[in-house]
Amino acid sequence: MPRYHFHTLNGRLFRDMDGEDLADDAAARRKALMIMGEVLRDGGIDLWGADPFRVLCIDAAGSVVTGLVAQEMPAGAAARILANLELEASDG
Repeated sequence: MPRYHFHTLNGRLFRDMDGEDLADDAAARRKALMIMGEVLRDGGIDLWGADPFRVLCIDAAGSVVTGLVAQEMPAGAAARILANLELEASDG
């Protein structure tokens, strides 16, 4: 089975030196999502006004398989998205 490494960044890089053997790229993507979900759920990072939290999945050859980012959205940007969604809903 191929080996994948899951590096994390939140203002500072934490390298996964050991990695994990997984069946394929799809399994590695699911693992990256699981890592992101666990960190967000457990409150292990500060997203409020801080650097984005990133999970980078790299295969044994050093190629990027996937990357995930979680960060606070500014209130103004969130308000614009909400207004657009409400506008689309009223047009539909």
